[in-house]
Amino acid sequence: MKTNILKLFLLFSLAVILFTGCKKAENNKVVSQQRIIKKIVFITNVVTQVKSVAPPTPPPPKTGPPKKVEKSLVLTSNVIAYIDGSPVDINQFQEVFANRNLEKLPSYLRREYDKNRKNFIKQLIDNKVFEVAASDESFSGNKDFDKELSDVVKQVKMKYYYDKYIVSKINVSEKEQKKYYKKNISKYISPEKIRARHILVSVKRNPLPVQITNAYNKAKLLRQRVMEGESFSEIAAAESDCPSRAKGGDLGYFQKGQMVPEFETVAFSLNKNEISGIVKTEFGYHIIQVTDKIQKRKLSFDEVKNEIKQELYSQQEKNLYNELLTILTNKYKVLKNDKVIQQLTGEL
Repeated sequence: MKTNILKLFLLFSLAVILFTGCKKAENNKVVSQQRIIKKIVFITNVVTQVKSVAPPTPPPPKTGPPKKVEKSLVLTSNVIAYIDGSPVDINQFQEVFANRNLEKLPSYLRREYDKNRKNFIKQLIDNKVFEVAASDESFSGNKDFDKELSDVVKQVKMKYYYDKYIVSKINVSEKEQKKYYKKNISKYISPEKIRARHILVSVKRNPLPVQITNAYNKAKLLRQRVMEGESFSEIAAAESDCPSRAKGGDLGYFQKGQMVPEFETVAFSLNKNEISGIVKTEFGYHIIQVTDKIQKRKLSFDEVKNEIKQELYSQQEKNLYNELLTILTNKYKVLKNDKVIQQLTGEL
């Protein structure tokens, strides 16, 4: 704008000089045409010089994605680390190392889990680094990538479709659970159970007669020690050939059908704390003591309601699935190649 005004001013000055020069030549008859031309050249040079020093037109602003504004990151109690501003959440760690899950594990397994916590945290962070790096890459056009991505999208959509039209419609009320419980009460009878411990003197397969005799005599001697008042569990821990020796011979609770018949028949015939005679089974010679007995009884609704709920849930899910599948196969034509199916299933 300033350059244009300056140009107009200089042109106006040129006109004035020309007019003045011409007037003097007319009046005085002494001004030559060469002097006038010199003035024109001078003013033209001035205009040219002014134009050359005028500030250049600024370039148009660059278009493109705005620069990423760095945010100040805060390591709060629910964040393990940040990778390029993207957090690794503590929930990801707790999904694997949840205390409620660890409490259910035996102590030796819990120790193994604890040893691997640091390695797992490192792996979480390393994985996040790759995740962030991968998000900056474009693999579109890669046939394998496109196919795999398409397969994943299909699976996720199927899951959400299934949840929407089947899972969301399942509803198991307590009234239904109680009705099912009364109708199927015979399913919820707890059979008689006993808890027992034993001492085993094992006999190898295809034993020699002397081996059988020696095993029987040893069992007889061990039973005599128990009957004379020695601790059953201590003798079992020291002398039994069964792995249960680590627990003083304790086999825990069991019901009929869970032990070999010869052992089971004798065990269920014993009273609480009673010691058996010597019992022969395929494993060798046993001395049995029953430490507890639980009589057959009907389980209460509260004891089995979760089991019933799961049973009814599965029934509803199966029915809804079959109903929806019938509707869909009527809507979307299914054409089967029975010959190929028979080849694949080995029926041809």
